Amino acid sequence: MTTPLADTGSLRVPGRLCAAPTSIGTFPHGGTDLGNVVAIDFYPQTRVLDIEDESIGGERTETVRACESALLQVVLGSMTTAMLSKVLAHTSGGGGGYGTAGDDSVLGSADEFVLLFSPRSSAHPALIMYRACPSWADSAQLGFSIGSDVGAAVAFRGIRHASKGVYQVDVLGSISL
Repeated sequence: MTTPLADTGSLRVPGRLCAAPTSIGTFPHGGTDLGNVVAIDFYPQTRVLDIEDESIGGERTETVRACESALLQVVLGSMTTAMLSKVLAHTSGGGGGYGTAGDDSVLGSADEFVLLFSPRSSAHPALIMYRACPSWADSAQLGFSIGSDVGAAVAFRGIRHASKGVYQVDVLGSISL
């Protein structure tokens, strides 16, 4: 059952997160189990640029889709060692606990991985981000807005993969790895 969280607009969609899946079979799909999802927010983001023609007074004459990205925010039911080492790898506490978070600008290709949200029910779509990079600032924003939920708030920014795009939302059996 999907129900919205009152304060945030998040959906309560039962499922689990998996890092680096290698198959669509049973969970954890050949990857690393990051935990049970309590609530989920997904924001596809497209940057659109306006092209203005100065010869006719700076009027907009075209729009161009410049780039696409995505933000996935989730609340996990608990913090596992695997989740902490993937999501909080740059904290002063190391991969095993909370500490002082570093600047998101240090996150890069070494921190990205394929991320799969696998819903418990086939009535809900699955989501795969082909280059997901943990984002501490976005995690903190979600974590502070859901004070009534128990769990760990984590967020991931999607980066464009050269051949697969940023993400795919579909029935789990139709997701392309």
